Amino acid sequence: MPDKPKKTRIYSTEHFNSERWQGIEMRSDDIVVSTAMKSGTTWMLRIVGLMVFQDPLRVDNQVMHAPWPDAAFAGSHEAVIEEAKAVTHQRFMKSHIPLDGTYYHPQVKYINVVRDVRDNFMSLQHHWAGISEEVYQIYHNDWGKPFPHPEEVGDIHKRWRRWLTEGRHEWVKDGYPFQSVFNFAESFWKYRHLPNILLVHFNDLKRDLEGEMRRVAKFLRKEIPEADWPAYVEAATFKSMKRDLNRLSPSFNFIFSHGAEGFMHSGKNKRWKEVLTAEDLALYEERASYLATDLRAWMENGRLVAGEPQDW
Repeated sequence: MPDKPKKTRIYSTEHFNSERWQGIEMRSDDIVVSTAMKSGTTWMLRIVGLMVFQDPLRVDNQVMHAPWPDAAFAGSHEAVIEEAKAVTHQRFMKSHIPLDGTYYHPQVKYINVVRDVRDNFMSLQHHWAGISEEVYQIYHNDWGKPFPHPEEVGDIHKRWRRWLTEGRHEWVKDGYPFQSVFNFAESFWKYRHLPNILLVHFNDLKRDLEGEMRRVAKFLRKEIPEADWPAYVEAATFKSMKRDLNRLSPSFNFIFSHGAEGFMHSGKNKRWKEVLTAEDLALYEERASYLATDLRAWMENGRLVAGEPQDW
């Protein structure tokens, strides 16, 4: 495996711009939650916030707030630099940029969360359909033409086919109109041996939330009193987050027509089995066949099924 990641790509769309990380002065104890969208980002931010603030009963915007430098639509570059600079506690930040587009720092800790591409797609449909018209107008004002509404692309089968066959950059062959889950996962998989990179799978969070939270705590070198673990786990359950999300992240009430509570739709896997046709799944098999065997097993199953040859 290569010794360390190197930035070789610039990712720039109306959604995400890797170059907005320029000017962010990284700190030695920084944490970056770096995921493809709809892979468990909000869930992991909640877990990391619990580790940083060490208060499972606290529910407010600060305990899950994370500067998001690569959000191309979220204000000026200067404003996000100042936002990141103003954080006084141990800082954790959000990114939707693959590792080959990241300004990598060996002292920073990176957590990459992965989800089965088919589950990711189903979650994306709810997310995409819920984006408010006010947000579309922001894109229109800043970019001239925003990304399409889902119905403009076609029914769910047409959206699936385009999502698996068209990318937003010349080196990416899928992910339209957002980003490639395959590309994102592969960029981190190559460096899973590094001590400052932790891979977490959505399936494992669902199967064994406490076990995965303990892995995160160990990675971040956070000591949680044994008697307090039940409260920490309860605070990070889907049920608790869905109940509290309008306080943890009130901006979702503006971004999504279904509000913060609707943002966390169901968290269920395998819904694609009831929707995607044999033809749809054949297209998935064709695309997934290009993956390394161990990477595909990881993406589809997670640690607890794919095996754990090392503590990545």
